[in-house]
Amino acid sequence: MSDVTSYQFIGTEIDDETGDSVSSAGDIDGDGKDDILIGSRDADGGGTGSGGAYLISSSELAAADAADGTTDGVIDLANINEQTNSYQLVGNENFDFAGGSVSSLSELSTADAHSLPCYHVDSSLLAKSLGIVGKLILLYFRTYRLRPSRP
Repeated sequence: MSDVTSYQFIGTEIDDETGDSVSSAGDIDGDGKDDILIGSRDADGGGTGSGGAYLISSSELAAADAADGTTDGVIDLANINEQTNSYQLVGNENFDFAGGSVSSLSELSTADAHSLPCYHVDSSLLAKSLGIVGKLILLYFRTYRLRPSRP
């Protein structure tokens, strides 16, 4: 019998489009499990339509589920910052539509590095009609391996 747990992720606002873009982030926190990126392109945390994304550590899914006081397989993303290695990323301007597309790129520069584009402005007709030029923000994470101290 397989030990599989399913989770449902709930965005922080009505019509924030959370989950329109979802991707594996690779193993960002070095725990041996692939982490999760969830886009939320119409969230308003940084202004109207600023958007955002969530980087969620797979090893913290059970704790994130329990953060609202119940263990029911439903993760309220409003509580995700309570986890040590999970983050809410927020667009910084009106109509950024950050999180319109999320994906992982691994090993751009060294074997120990992971980079991931978490934000990009959607190049939709709406964005073009508002005169918004697309942009991409790369977040660069480097995994450091600590060596035991020697006497």
